[in-house]
Amino acid sequence: MSCLLLTGLGSMMGTLEGVLTAIFDMNLVTWMKKWMLAGIVCFLSLIVGIIFTTGAGQYWVSLFDSFAATFGLSVVALFEMIGVMYIYGHKRFSSDLEMMVGEKPGIYWQVTWRFIGPLIMLIVFISTLVGCIMNPLEYDAYSVEIAALVKQPYPAWAVAVALLLAITSFAPIPLVAFLRYFNITKVEMDIPASVKRMNTTPSTAAIMNNQENDDDEGSDDSGHNSEFLQQISQFK
Repeated sequence: MSCLLLTGLGSMMGTLEGVLTAIFDMNLVTWMKKWMLAGIVCFLSLIVGIIFTTGAGQYWVSLFDSFAATFGLSVVALFEMIGVMYIYGHKRFSSDLEMMVGEKPGIYWQVTWRFIGPLIMLIVFISTLVGCIMNPLEYDAYSVEIAALVKQPYPAWAVAVALLLAITSFAPIPLVAFLRYFNITKVEMDIPASVKRMNTTPSTAAIMNNQENDDDEGSDDSGHNSEFLQQISQFK
């Protein structure tokens, strides 16, 4: 029992730190101490988590697991590969890897990253979308009469919740792309620089400072490190 408790606490701390770091890097709550923000986030998570402890908790877990994580994660992975390989550029990405590890990725990785990976993710996304459209969303419900699990269709409001969960997980990606493409600066100008990854953030400042100190000490890789820092500062 204690092992499960410690495992759950360890997972919770890692997830919570990821949320808190993102909020602090975006400078949304500069006036609030970190322990206060952690308490608020934990309290809100507790409120949301109460629905999982009700009699219908298992059905809520199934709904969240199917649409809040699996579906959205596949879409995010597809956008990530497209963004890195075709927007940032596979040549620039390969040059970055060569600068860090000393050699460029081979033809296998080039073909996988540029063609096979995006194609597989696109097939998974389309097949999942077609399956959701052609087949009604169902969940396993326990039947007292036959003492077994039976398939039951989700009610309309549950389908709306599932759709909302799926959309909110990846909606910021096409939204920011739309703002960038049409140069809608009045809306985008308020987005912190940390989200655009143009400058250092409170989470990366120490790393960058250590990197600059190593450069000042005249290490053998000072030229590569300086070039890497220069690329980061110029990438917008």
